[in-house]
Amino acid sequence: MARWGDLPSDIVTQILARLPAAAVQRFRVVCSTWRDIIDGGDLGPDADGQFIVMWRRYRRRRPAMPLYFIRRNFSLGRQGPEHQGIARVGLHALDLAAREAVPLLHFADVAAPEEAEVGVFALDLDGDMANPGSAFFVEASCDGVLLLSYEDRFYLCNPATALWASLPTIDHDQVIVGFYAREPPGSGAAREYSVIYVVKSQGSDASYWIRELRALLDDAVYEIGTPMSLGWDPQLLSLLLAPLPPARQAPPILVRSILYWAPKDMSHSAIVLFDTVSENFSLITAPTHISRGFQLLDVNGVIAISAINLTRTSIEIWVRQDHEKEPWGLRFTVDLPERTLTDDFGYDPFRRPFVYFIGQEVHILLPCLYSILHWRNGAVRQLYQYVRPHHWAIMTPHIFEESLEINTFLLAPHFNDDDDHKPPFKPAAGLEEQESGWPSQVSTRRAVVLLLL
Repeated sequence: MARWGDLPSDIVTQILARLPAAAVQRFRVVCSTWRDIIDGGDLGPDADGQFIVMWRRYRRRRPAMPLYFIRRNFSLGRQGPEHQGIARVGLHALDLAAREAVPLLHFADVAAPEEAEVGVFALDLDGDMANPGSAFFVEASCDGVLLLSYEDRFYLCNPATALWASLPTIDHDQVIVGFYAREPPGSGAAREYSVIYVVKSQGSDASYWIRELRALLDDAVYEIGTPMSLGWDPQLLSLLLAPLPPARQAPPILVRSILYWAPKDMSHSAIVLFDTVSENFSLITAPTHISRGFQLLDVNGVIAISAINLTRTSIEIWVRQDHEKEPWGLRFTVDLPERTLTDDFGYDPFRRPFVYFIGQEVHILLPCLYSILHWRNGAVRQLYQYVRPHHWAIMTPHIFEESLEINTFLLAPHFNDDDDHKPPFKPAAGLEEQESGWPSQVSTRRAVVLLLL
């Protein structure tokens, strides 16, 4: 009978490279042979990083995943008096193609309000977040790294590698409006990561700042500019002074080194752009017929925007091939069976749906009162239904891509060794299925067996 140890290393490598990040990390501690393969040592003397390259190539076939919180309130009589008034929060990603939950982080227990309701918290059509009663927020997400906040503290974390770092503030009035990566000049150079902030002044002015993430011991913080002093276009000036919305509520989208911010509401017909290379702001006009519930999308390297029509019965998706030359074109219209959704699932048309692209296929998540619906190819399927009291699902506007990259800015011992900055979270590997709300990823053993067939 063949044993795992008898498999050729190239076959084992192909198997491991197809697994999710959490499974790869578990396999890394199975034996020294598999550890060497994952670390690159068993692929030859010049193979440093080859496994990561192969794993990244396969993971690109898996689209980015929506992020959502699961919040569970414990009450007296269910978990014992020691849990009374306690809320437990976990962060999960949803693999829409497989319809599987990917547990990411456990957060520290927090005080729960006395009143306990059941429901799904989400953004409304104007982008305002319903209060989830939690002190934890996802500020931004980029290349598998999450930028998280807890009260007045900020953290960077890669759930797959379990590496984290505390992110110092630049001003007590700072608002994070973007987190992005760019390719530096020269082939083979590592991607450079930056956080963009806005600091609102006491008067009517605002200043924009960038923090370059290096090792966080030698990071760079510098001011891009103060709109009032730069003589910008009046419309651009008014949008930047507004200022740009917090990334936790309306994250910008990065397409071909350009960051795009969606219109804040129907009174604004422009989309703000930021060139991450030249570090300049500019404007483009939004489609003239869009209504509410704006969401920017990356459709295979092309900028797109989705919006709800005035009657809230359909979602329109507009695409612009070239933001400098070509006009917007209506690519998709998705009709929502509002009466069926309302009667059968408690659908609230004033809650913002979340639109995603997998290849050329449209996926839509619809937060309802007691469930979350998944629209795909004209069919609606209930993904999450509450069977317990005191449970919430909190949709976020962020997406997540797994990464096994070792980011240098997550290796800062000065901050990681400071007990005052220890993070209020830990990796959620091994979360049970009933805690995530959706079916969890297939087990490691099943995944390997399927790949061997």
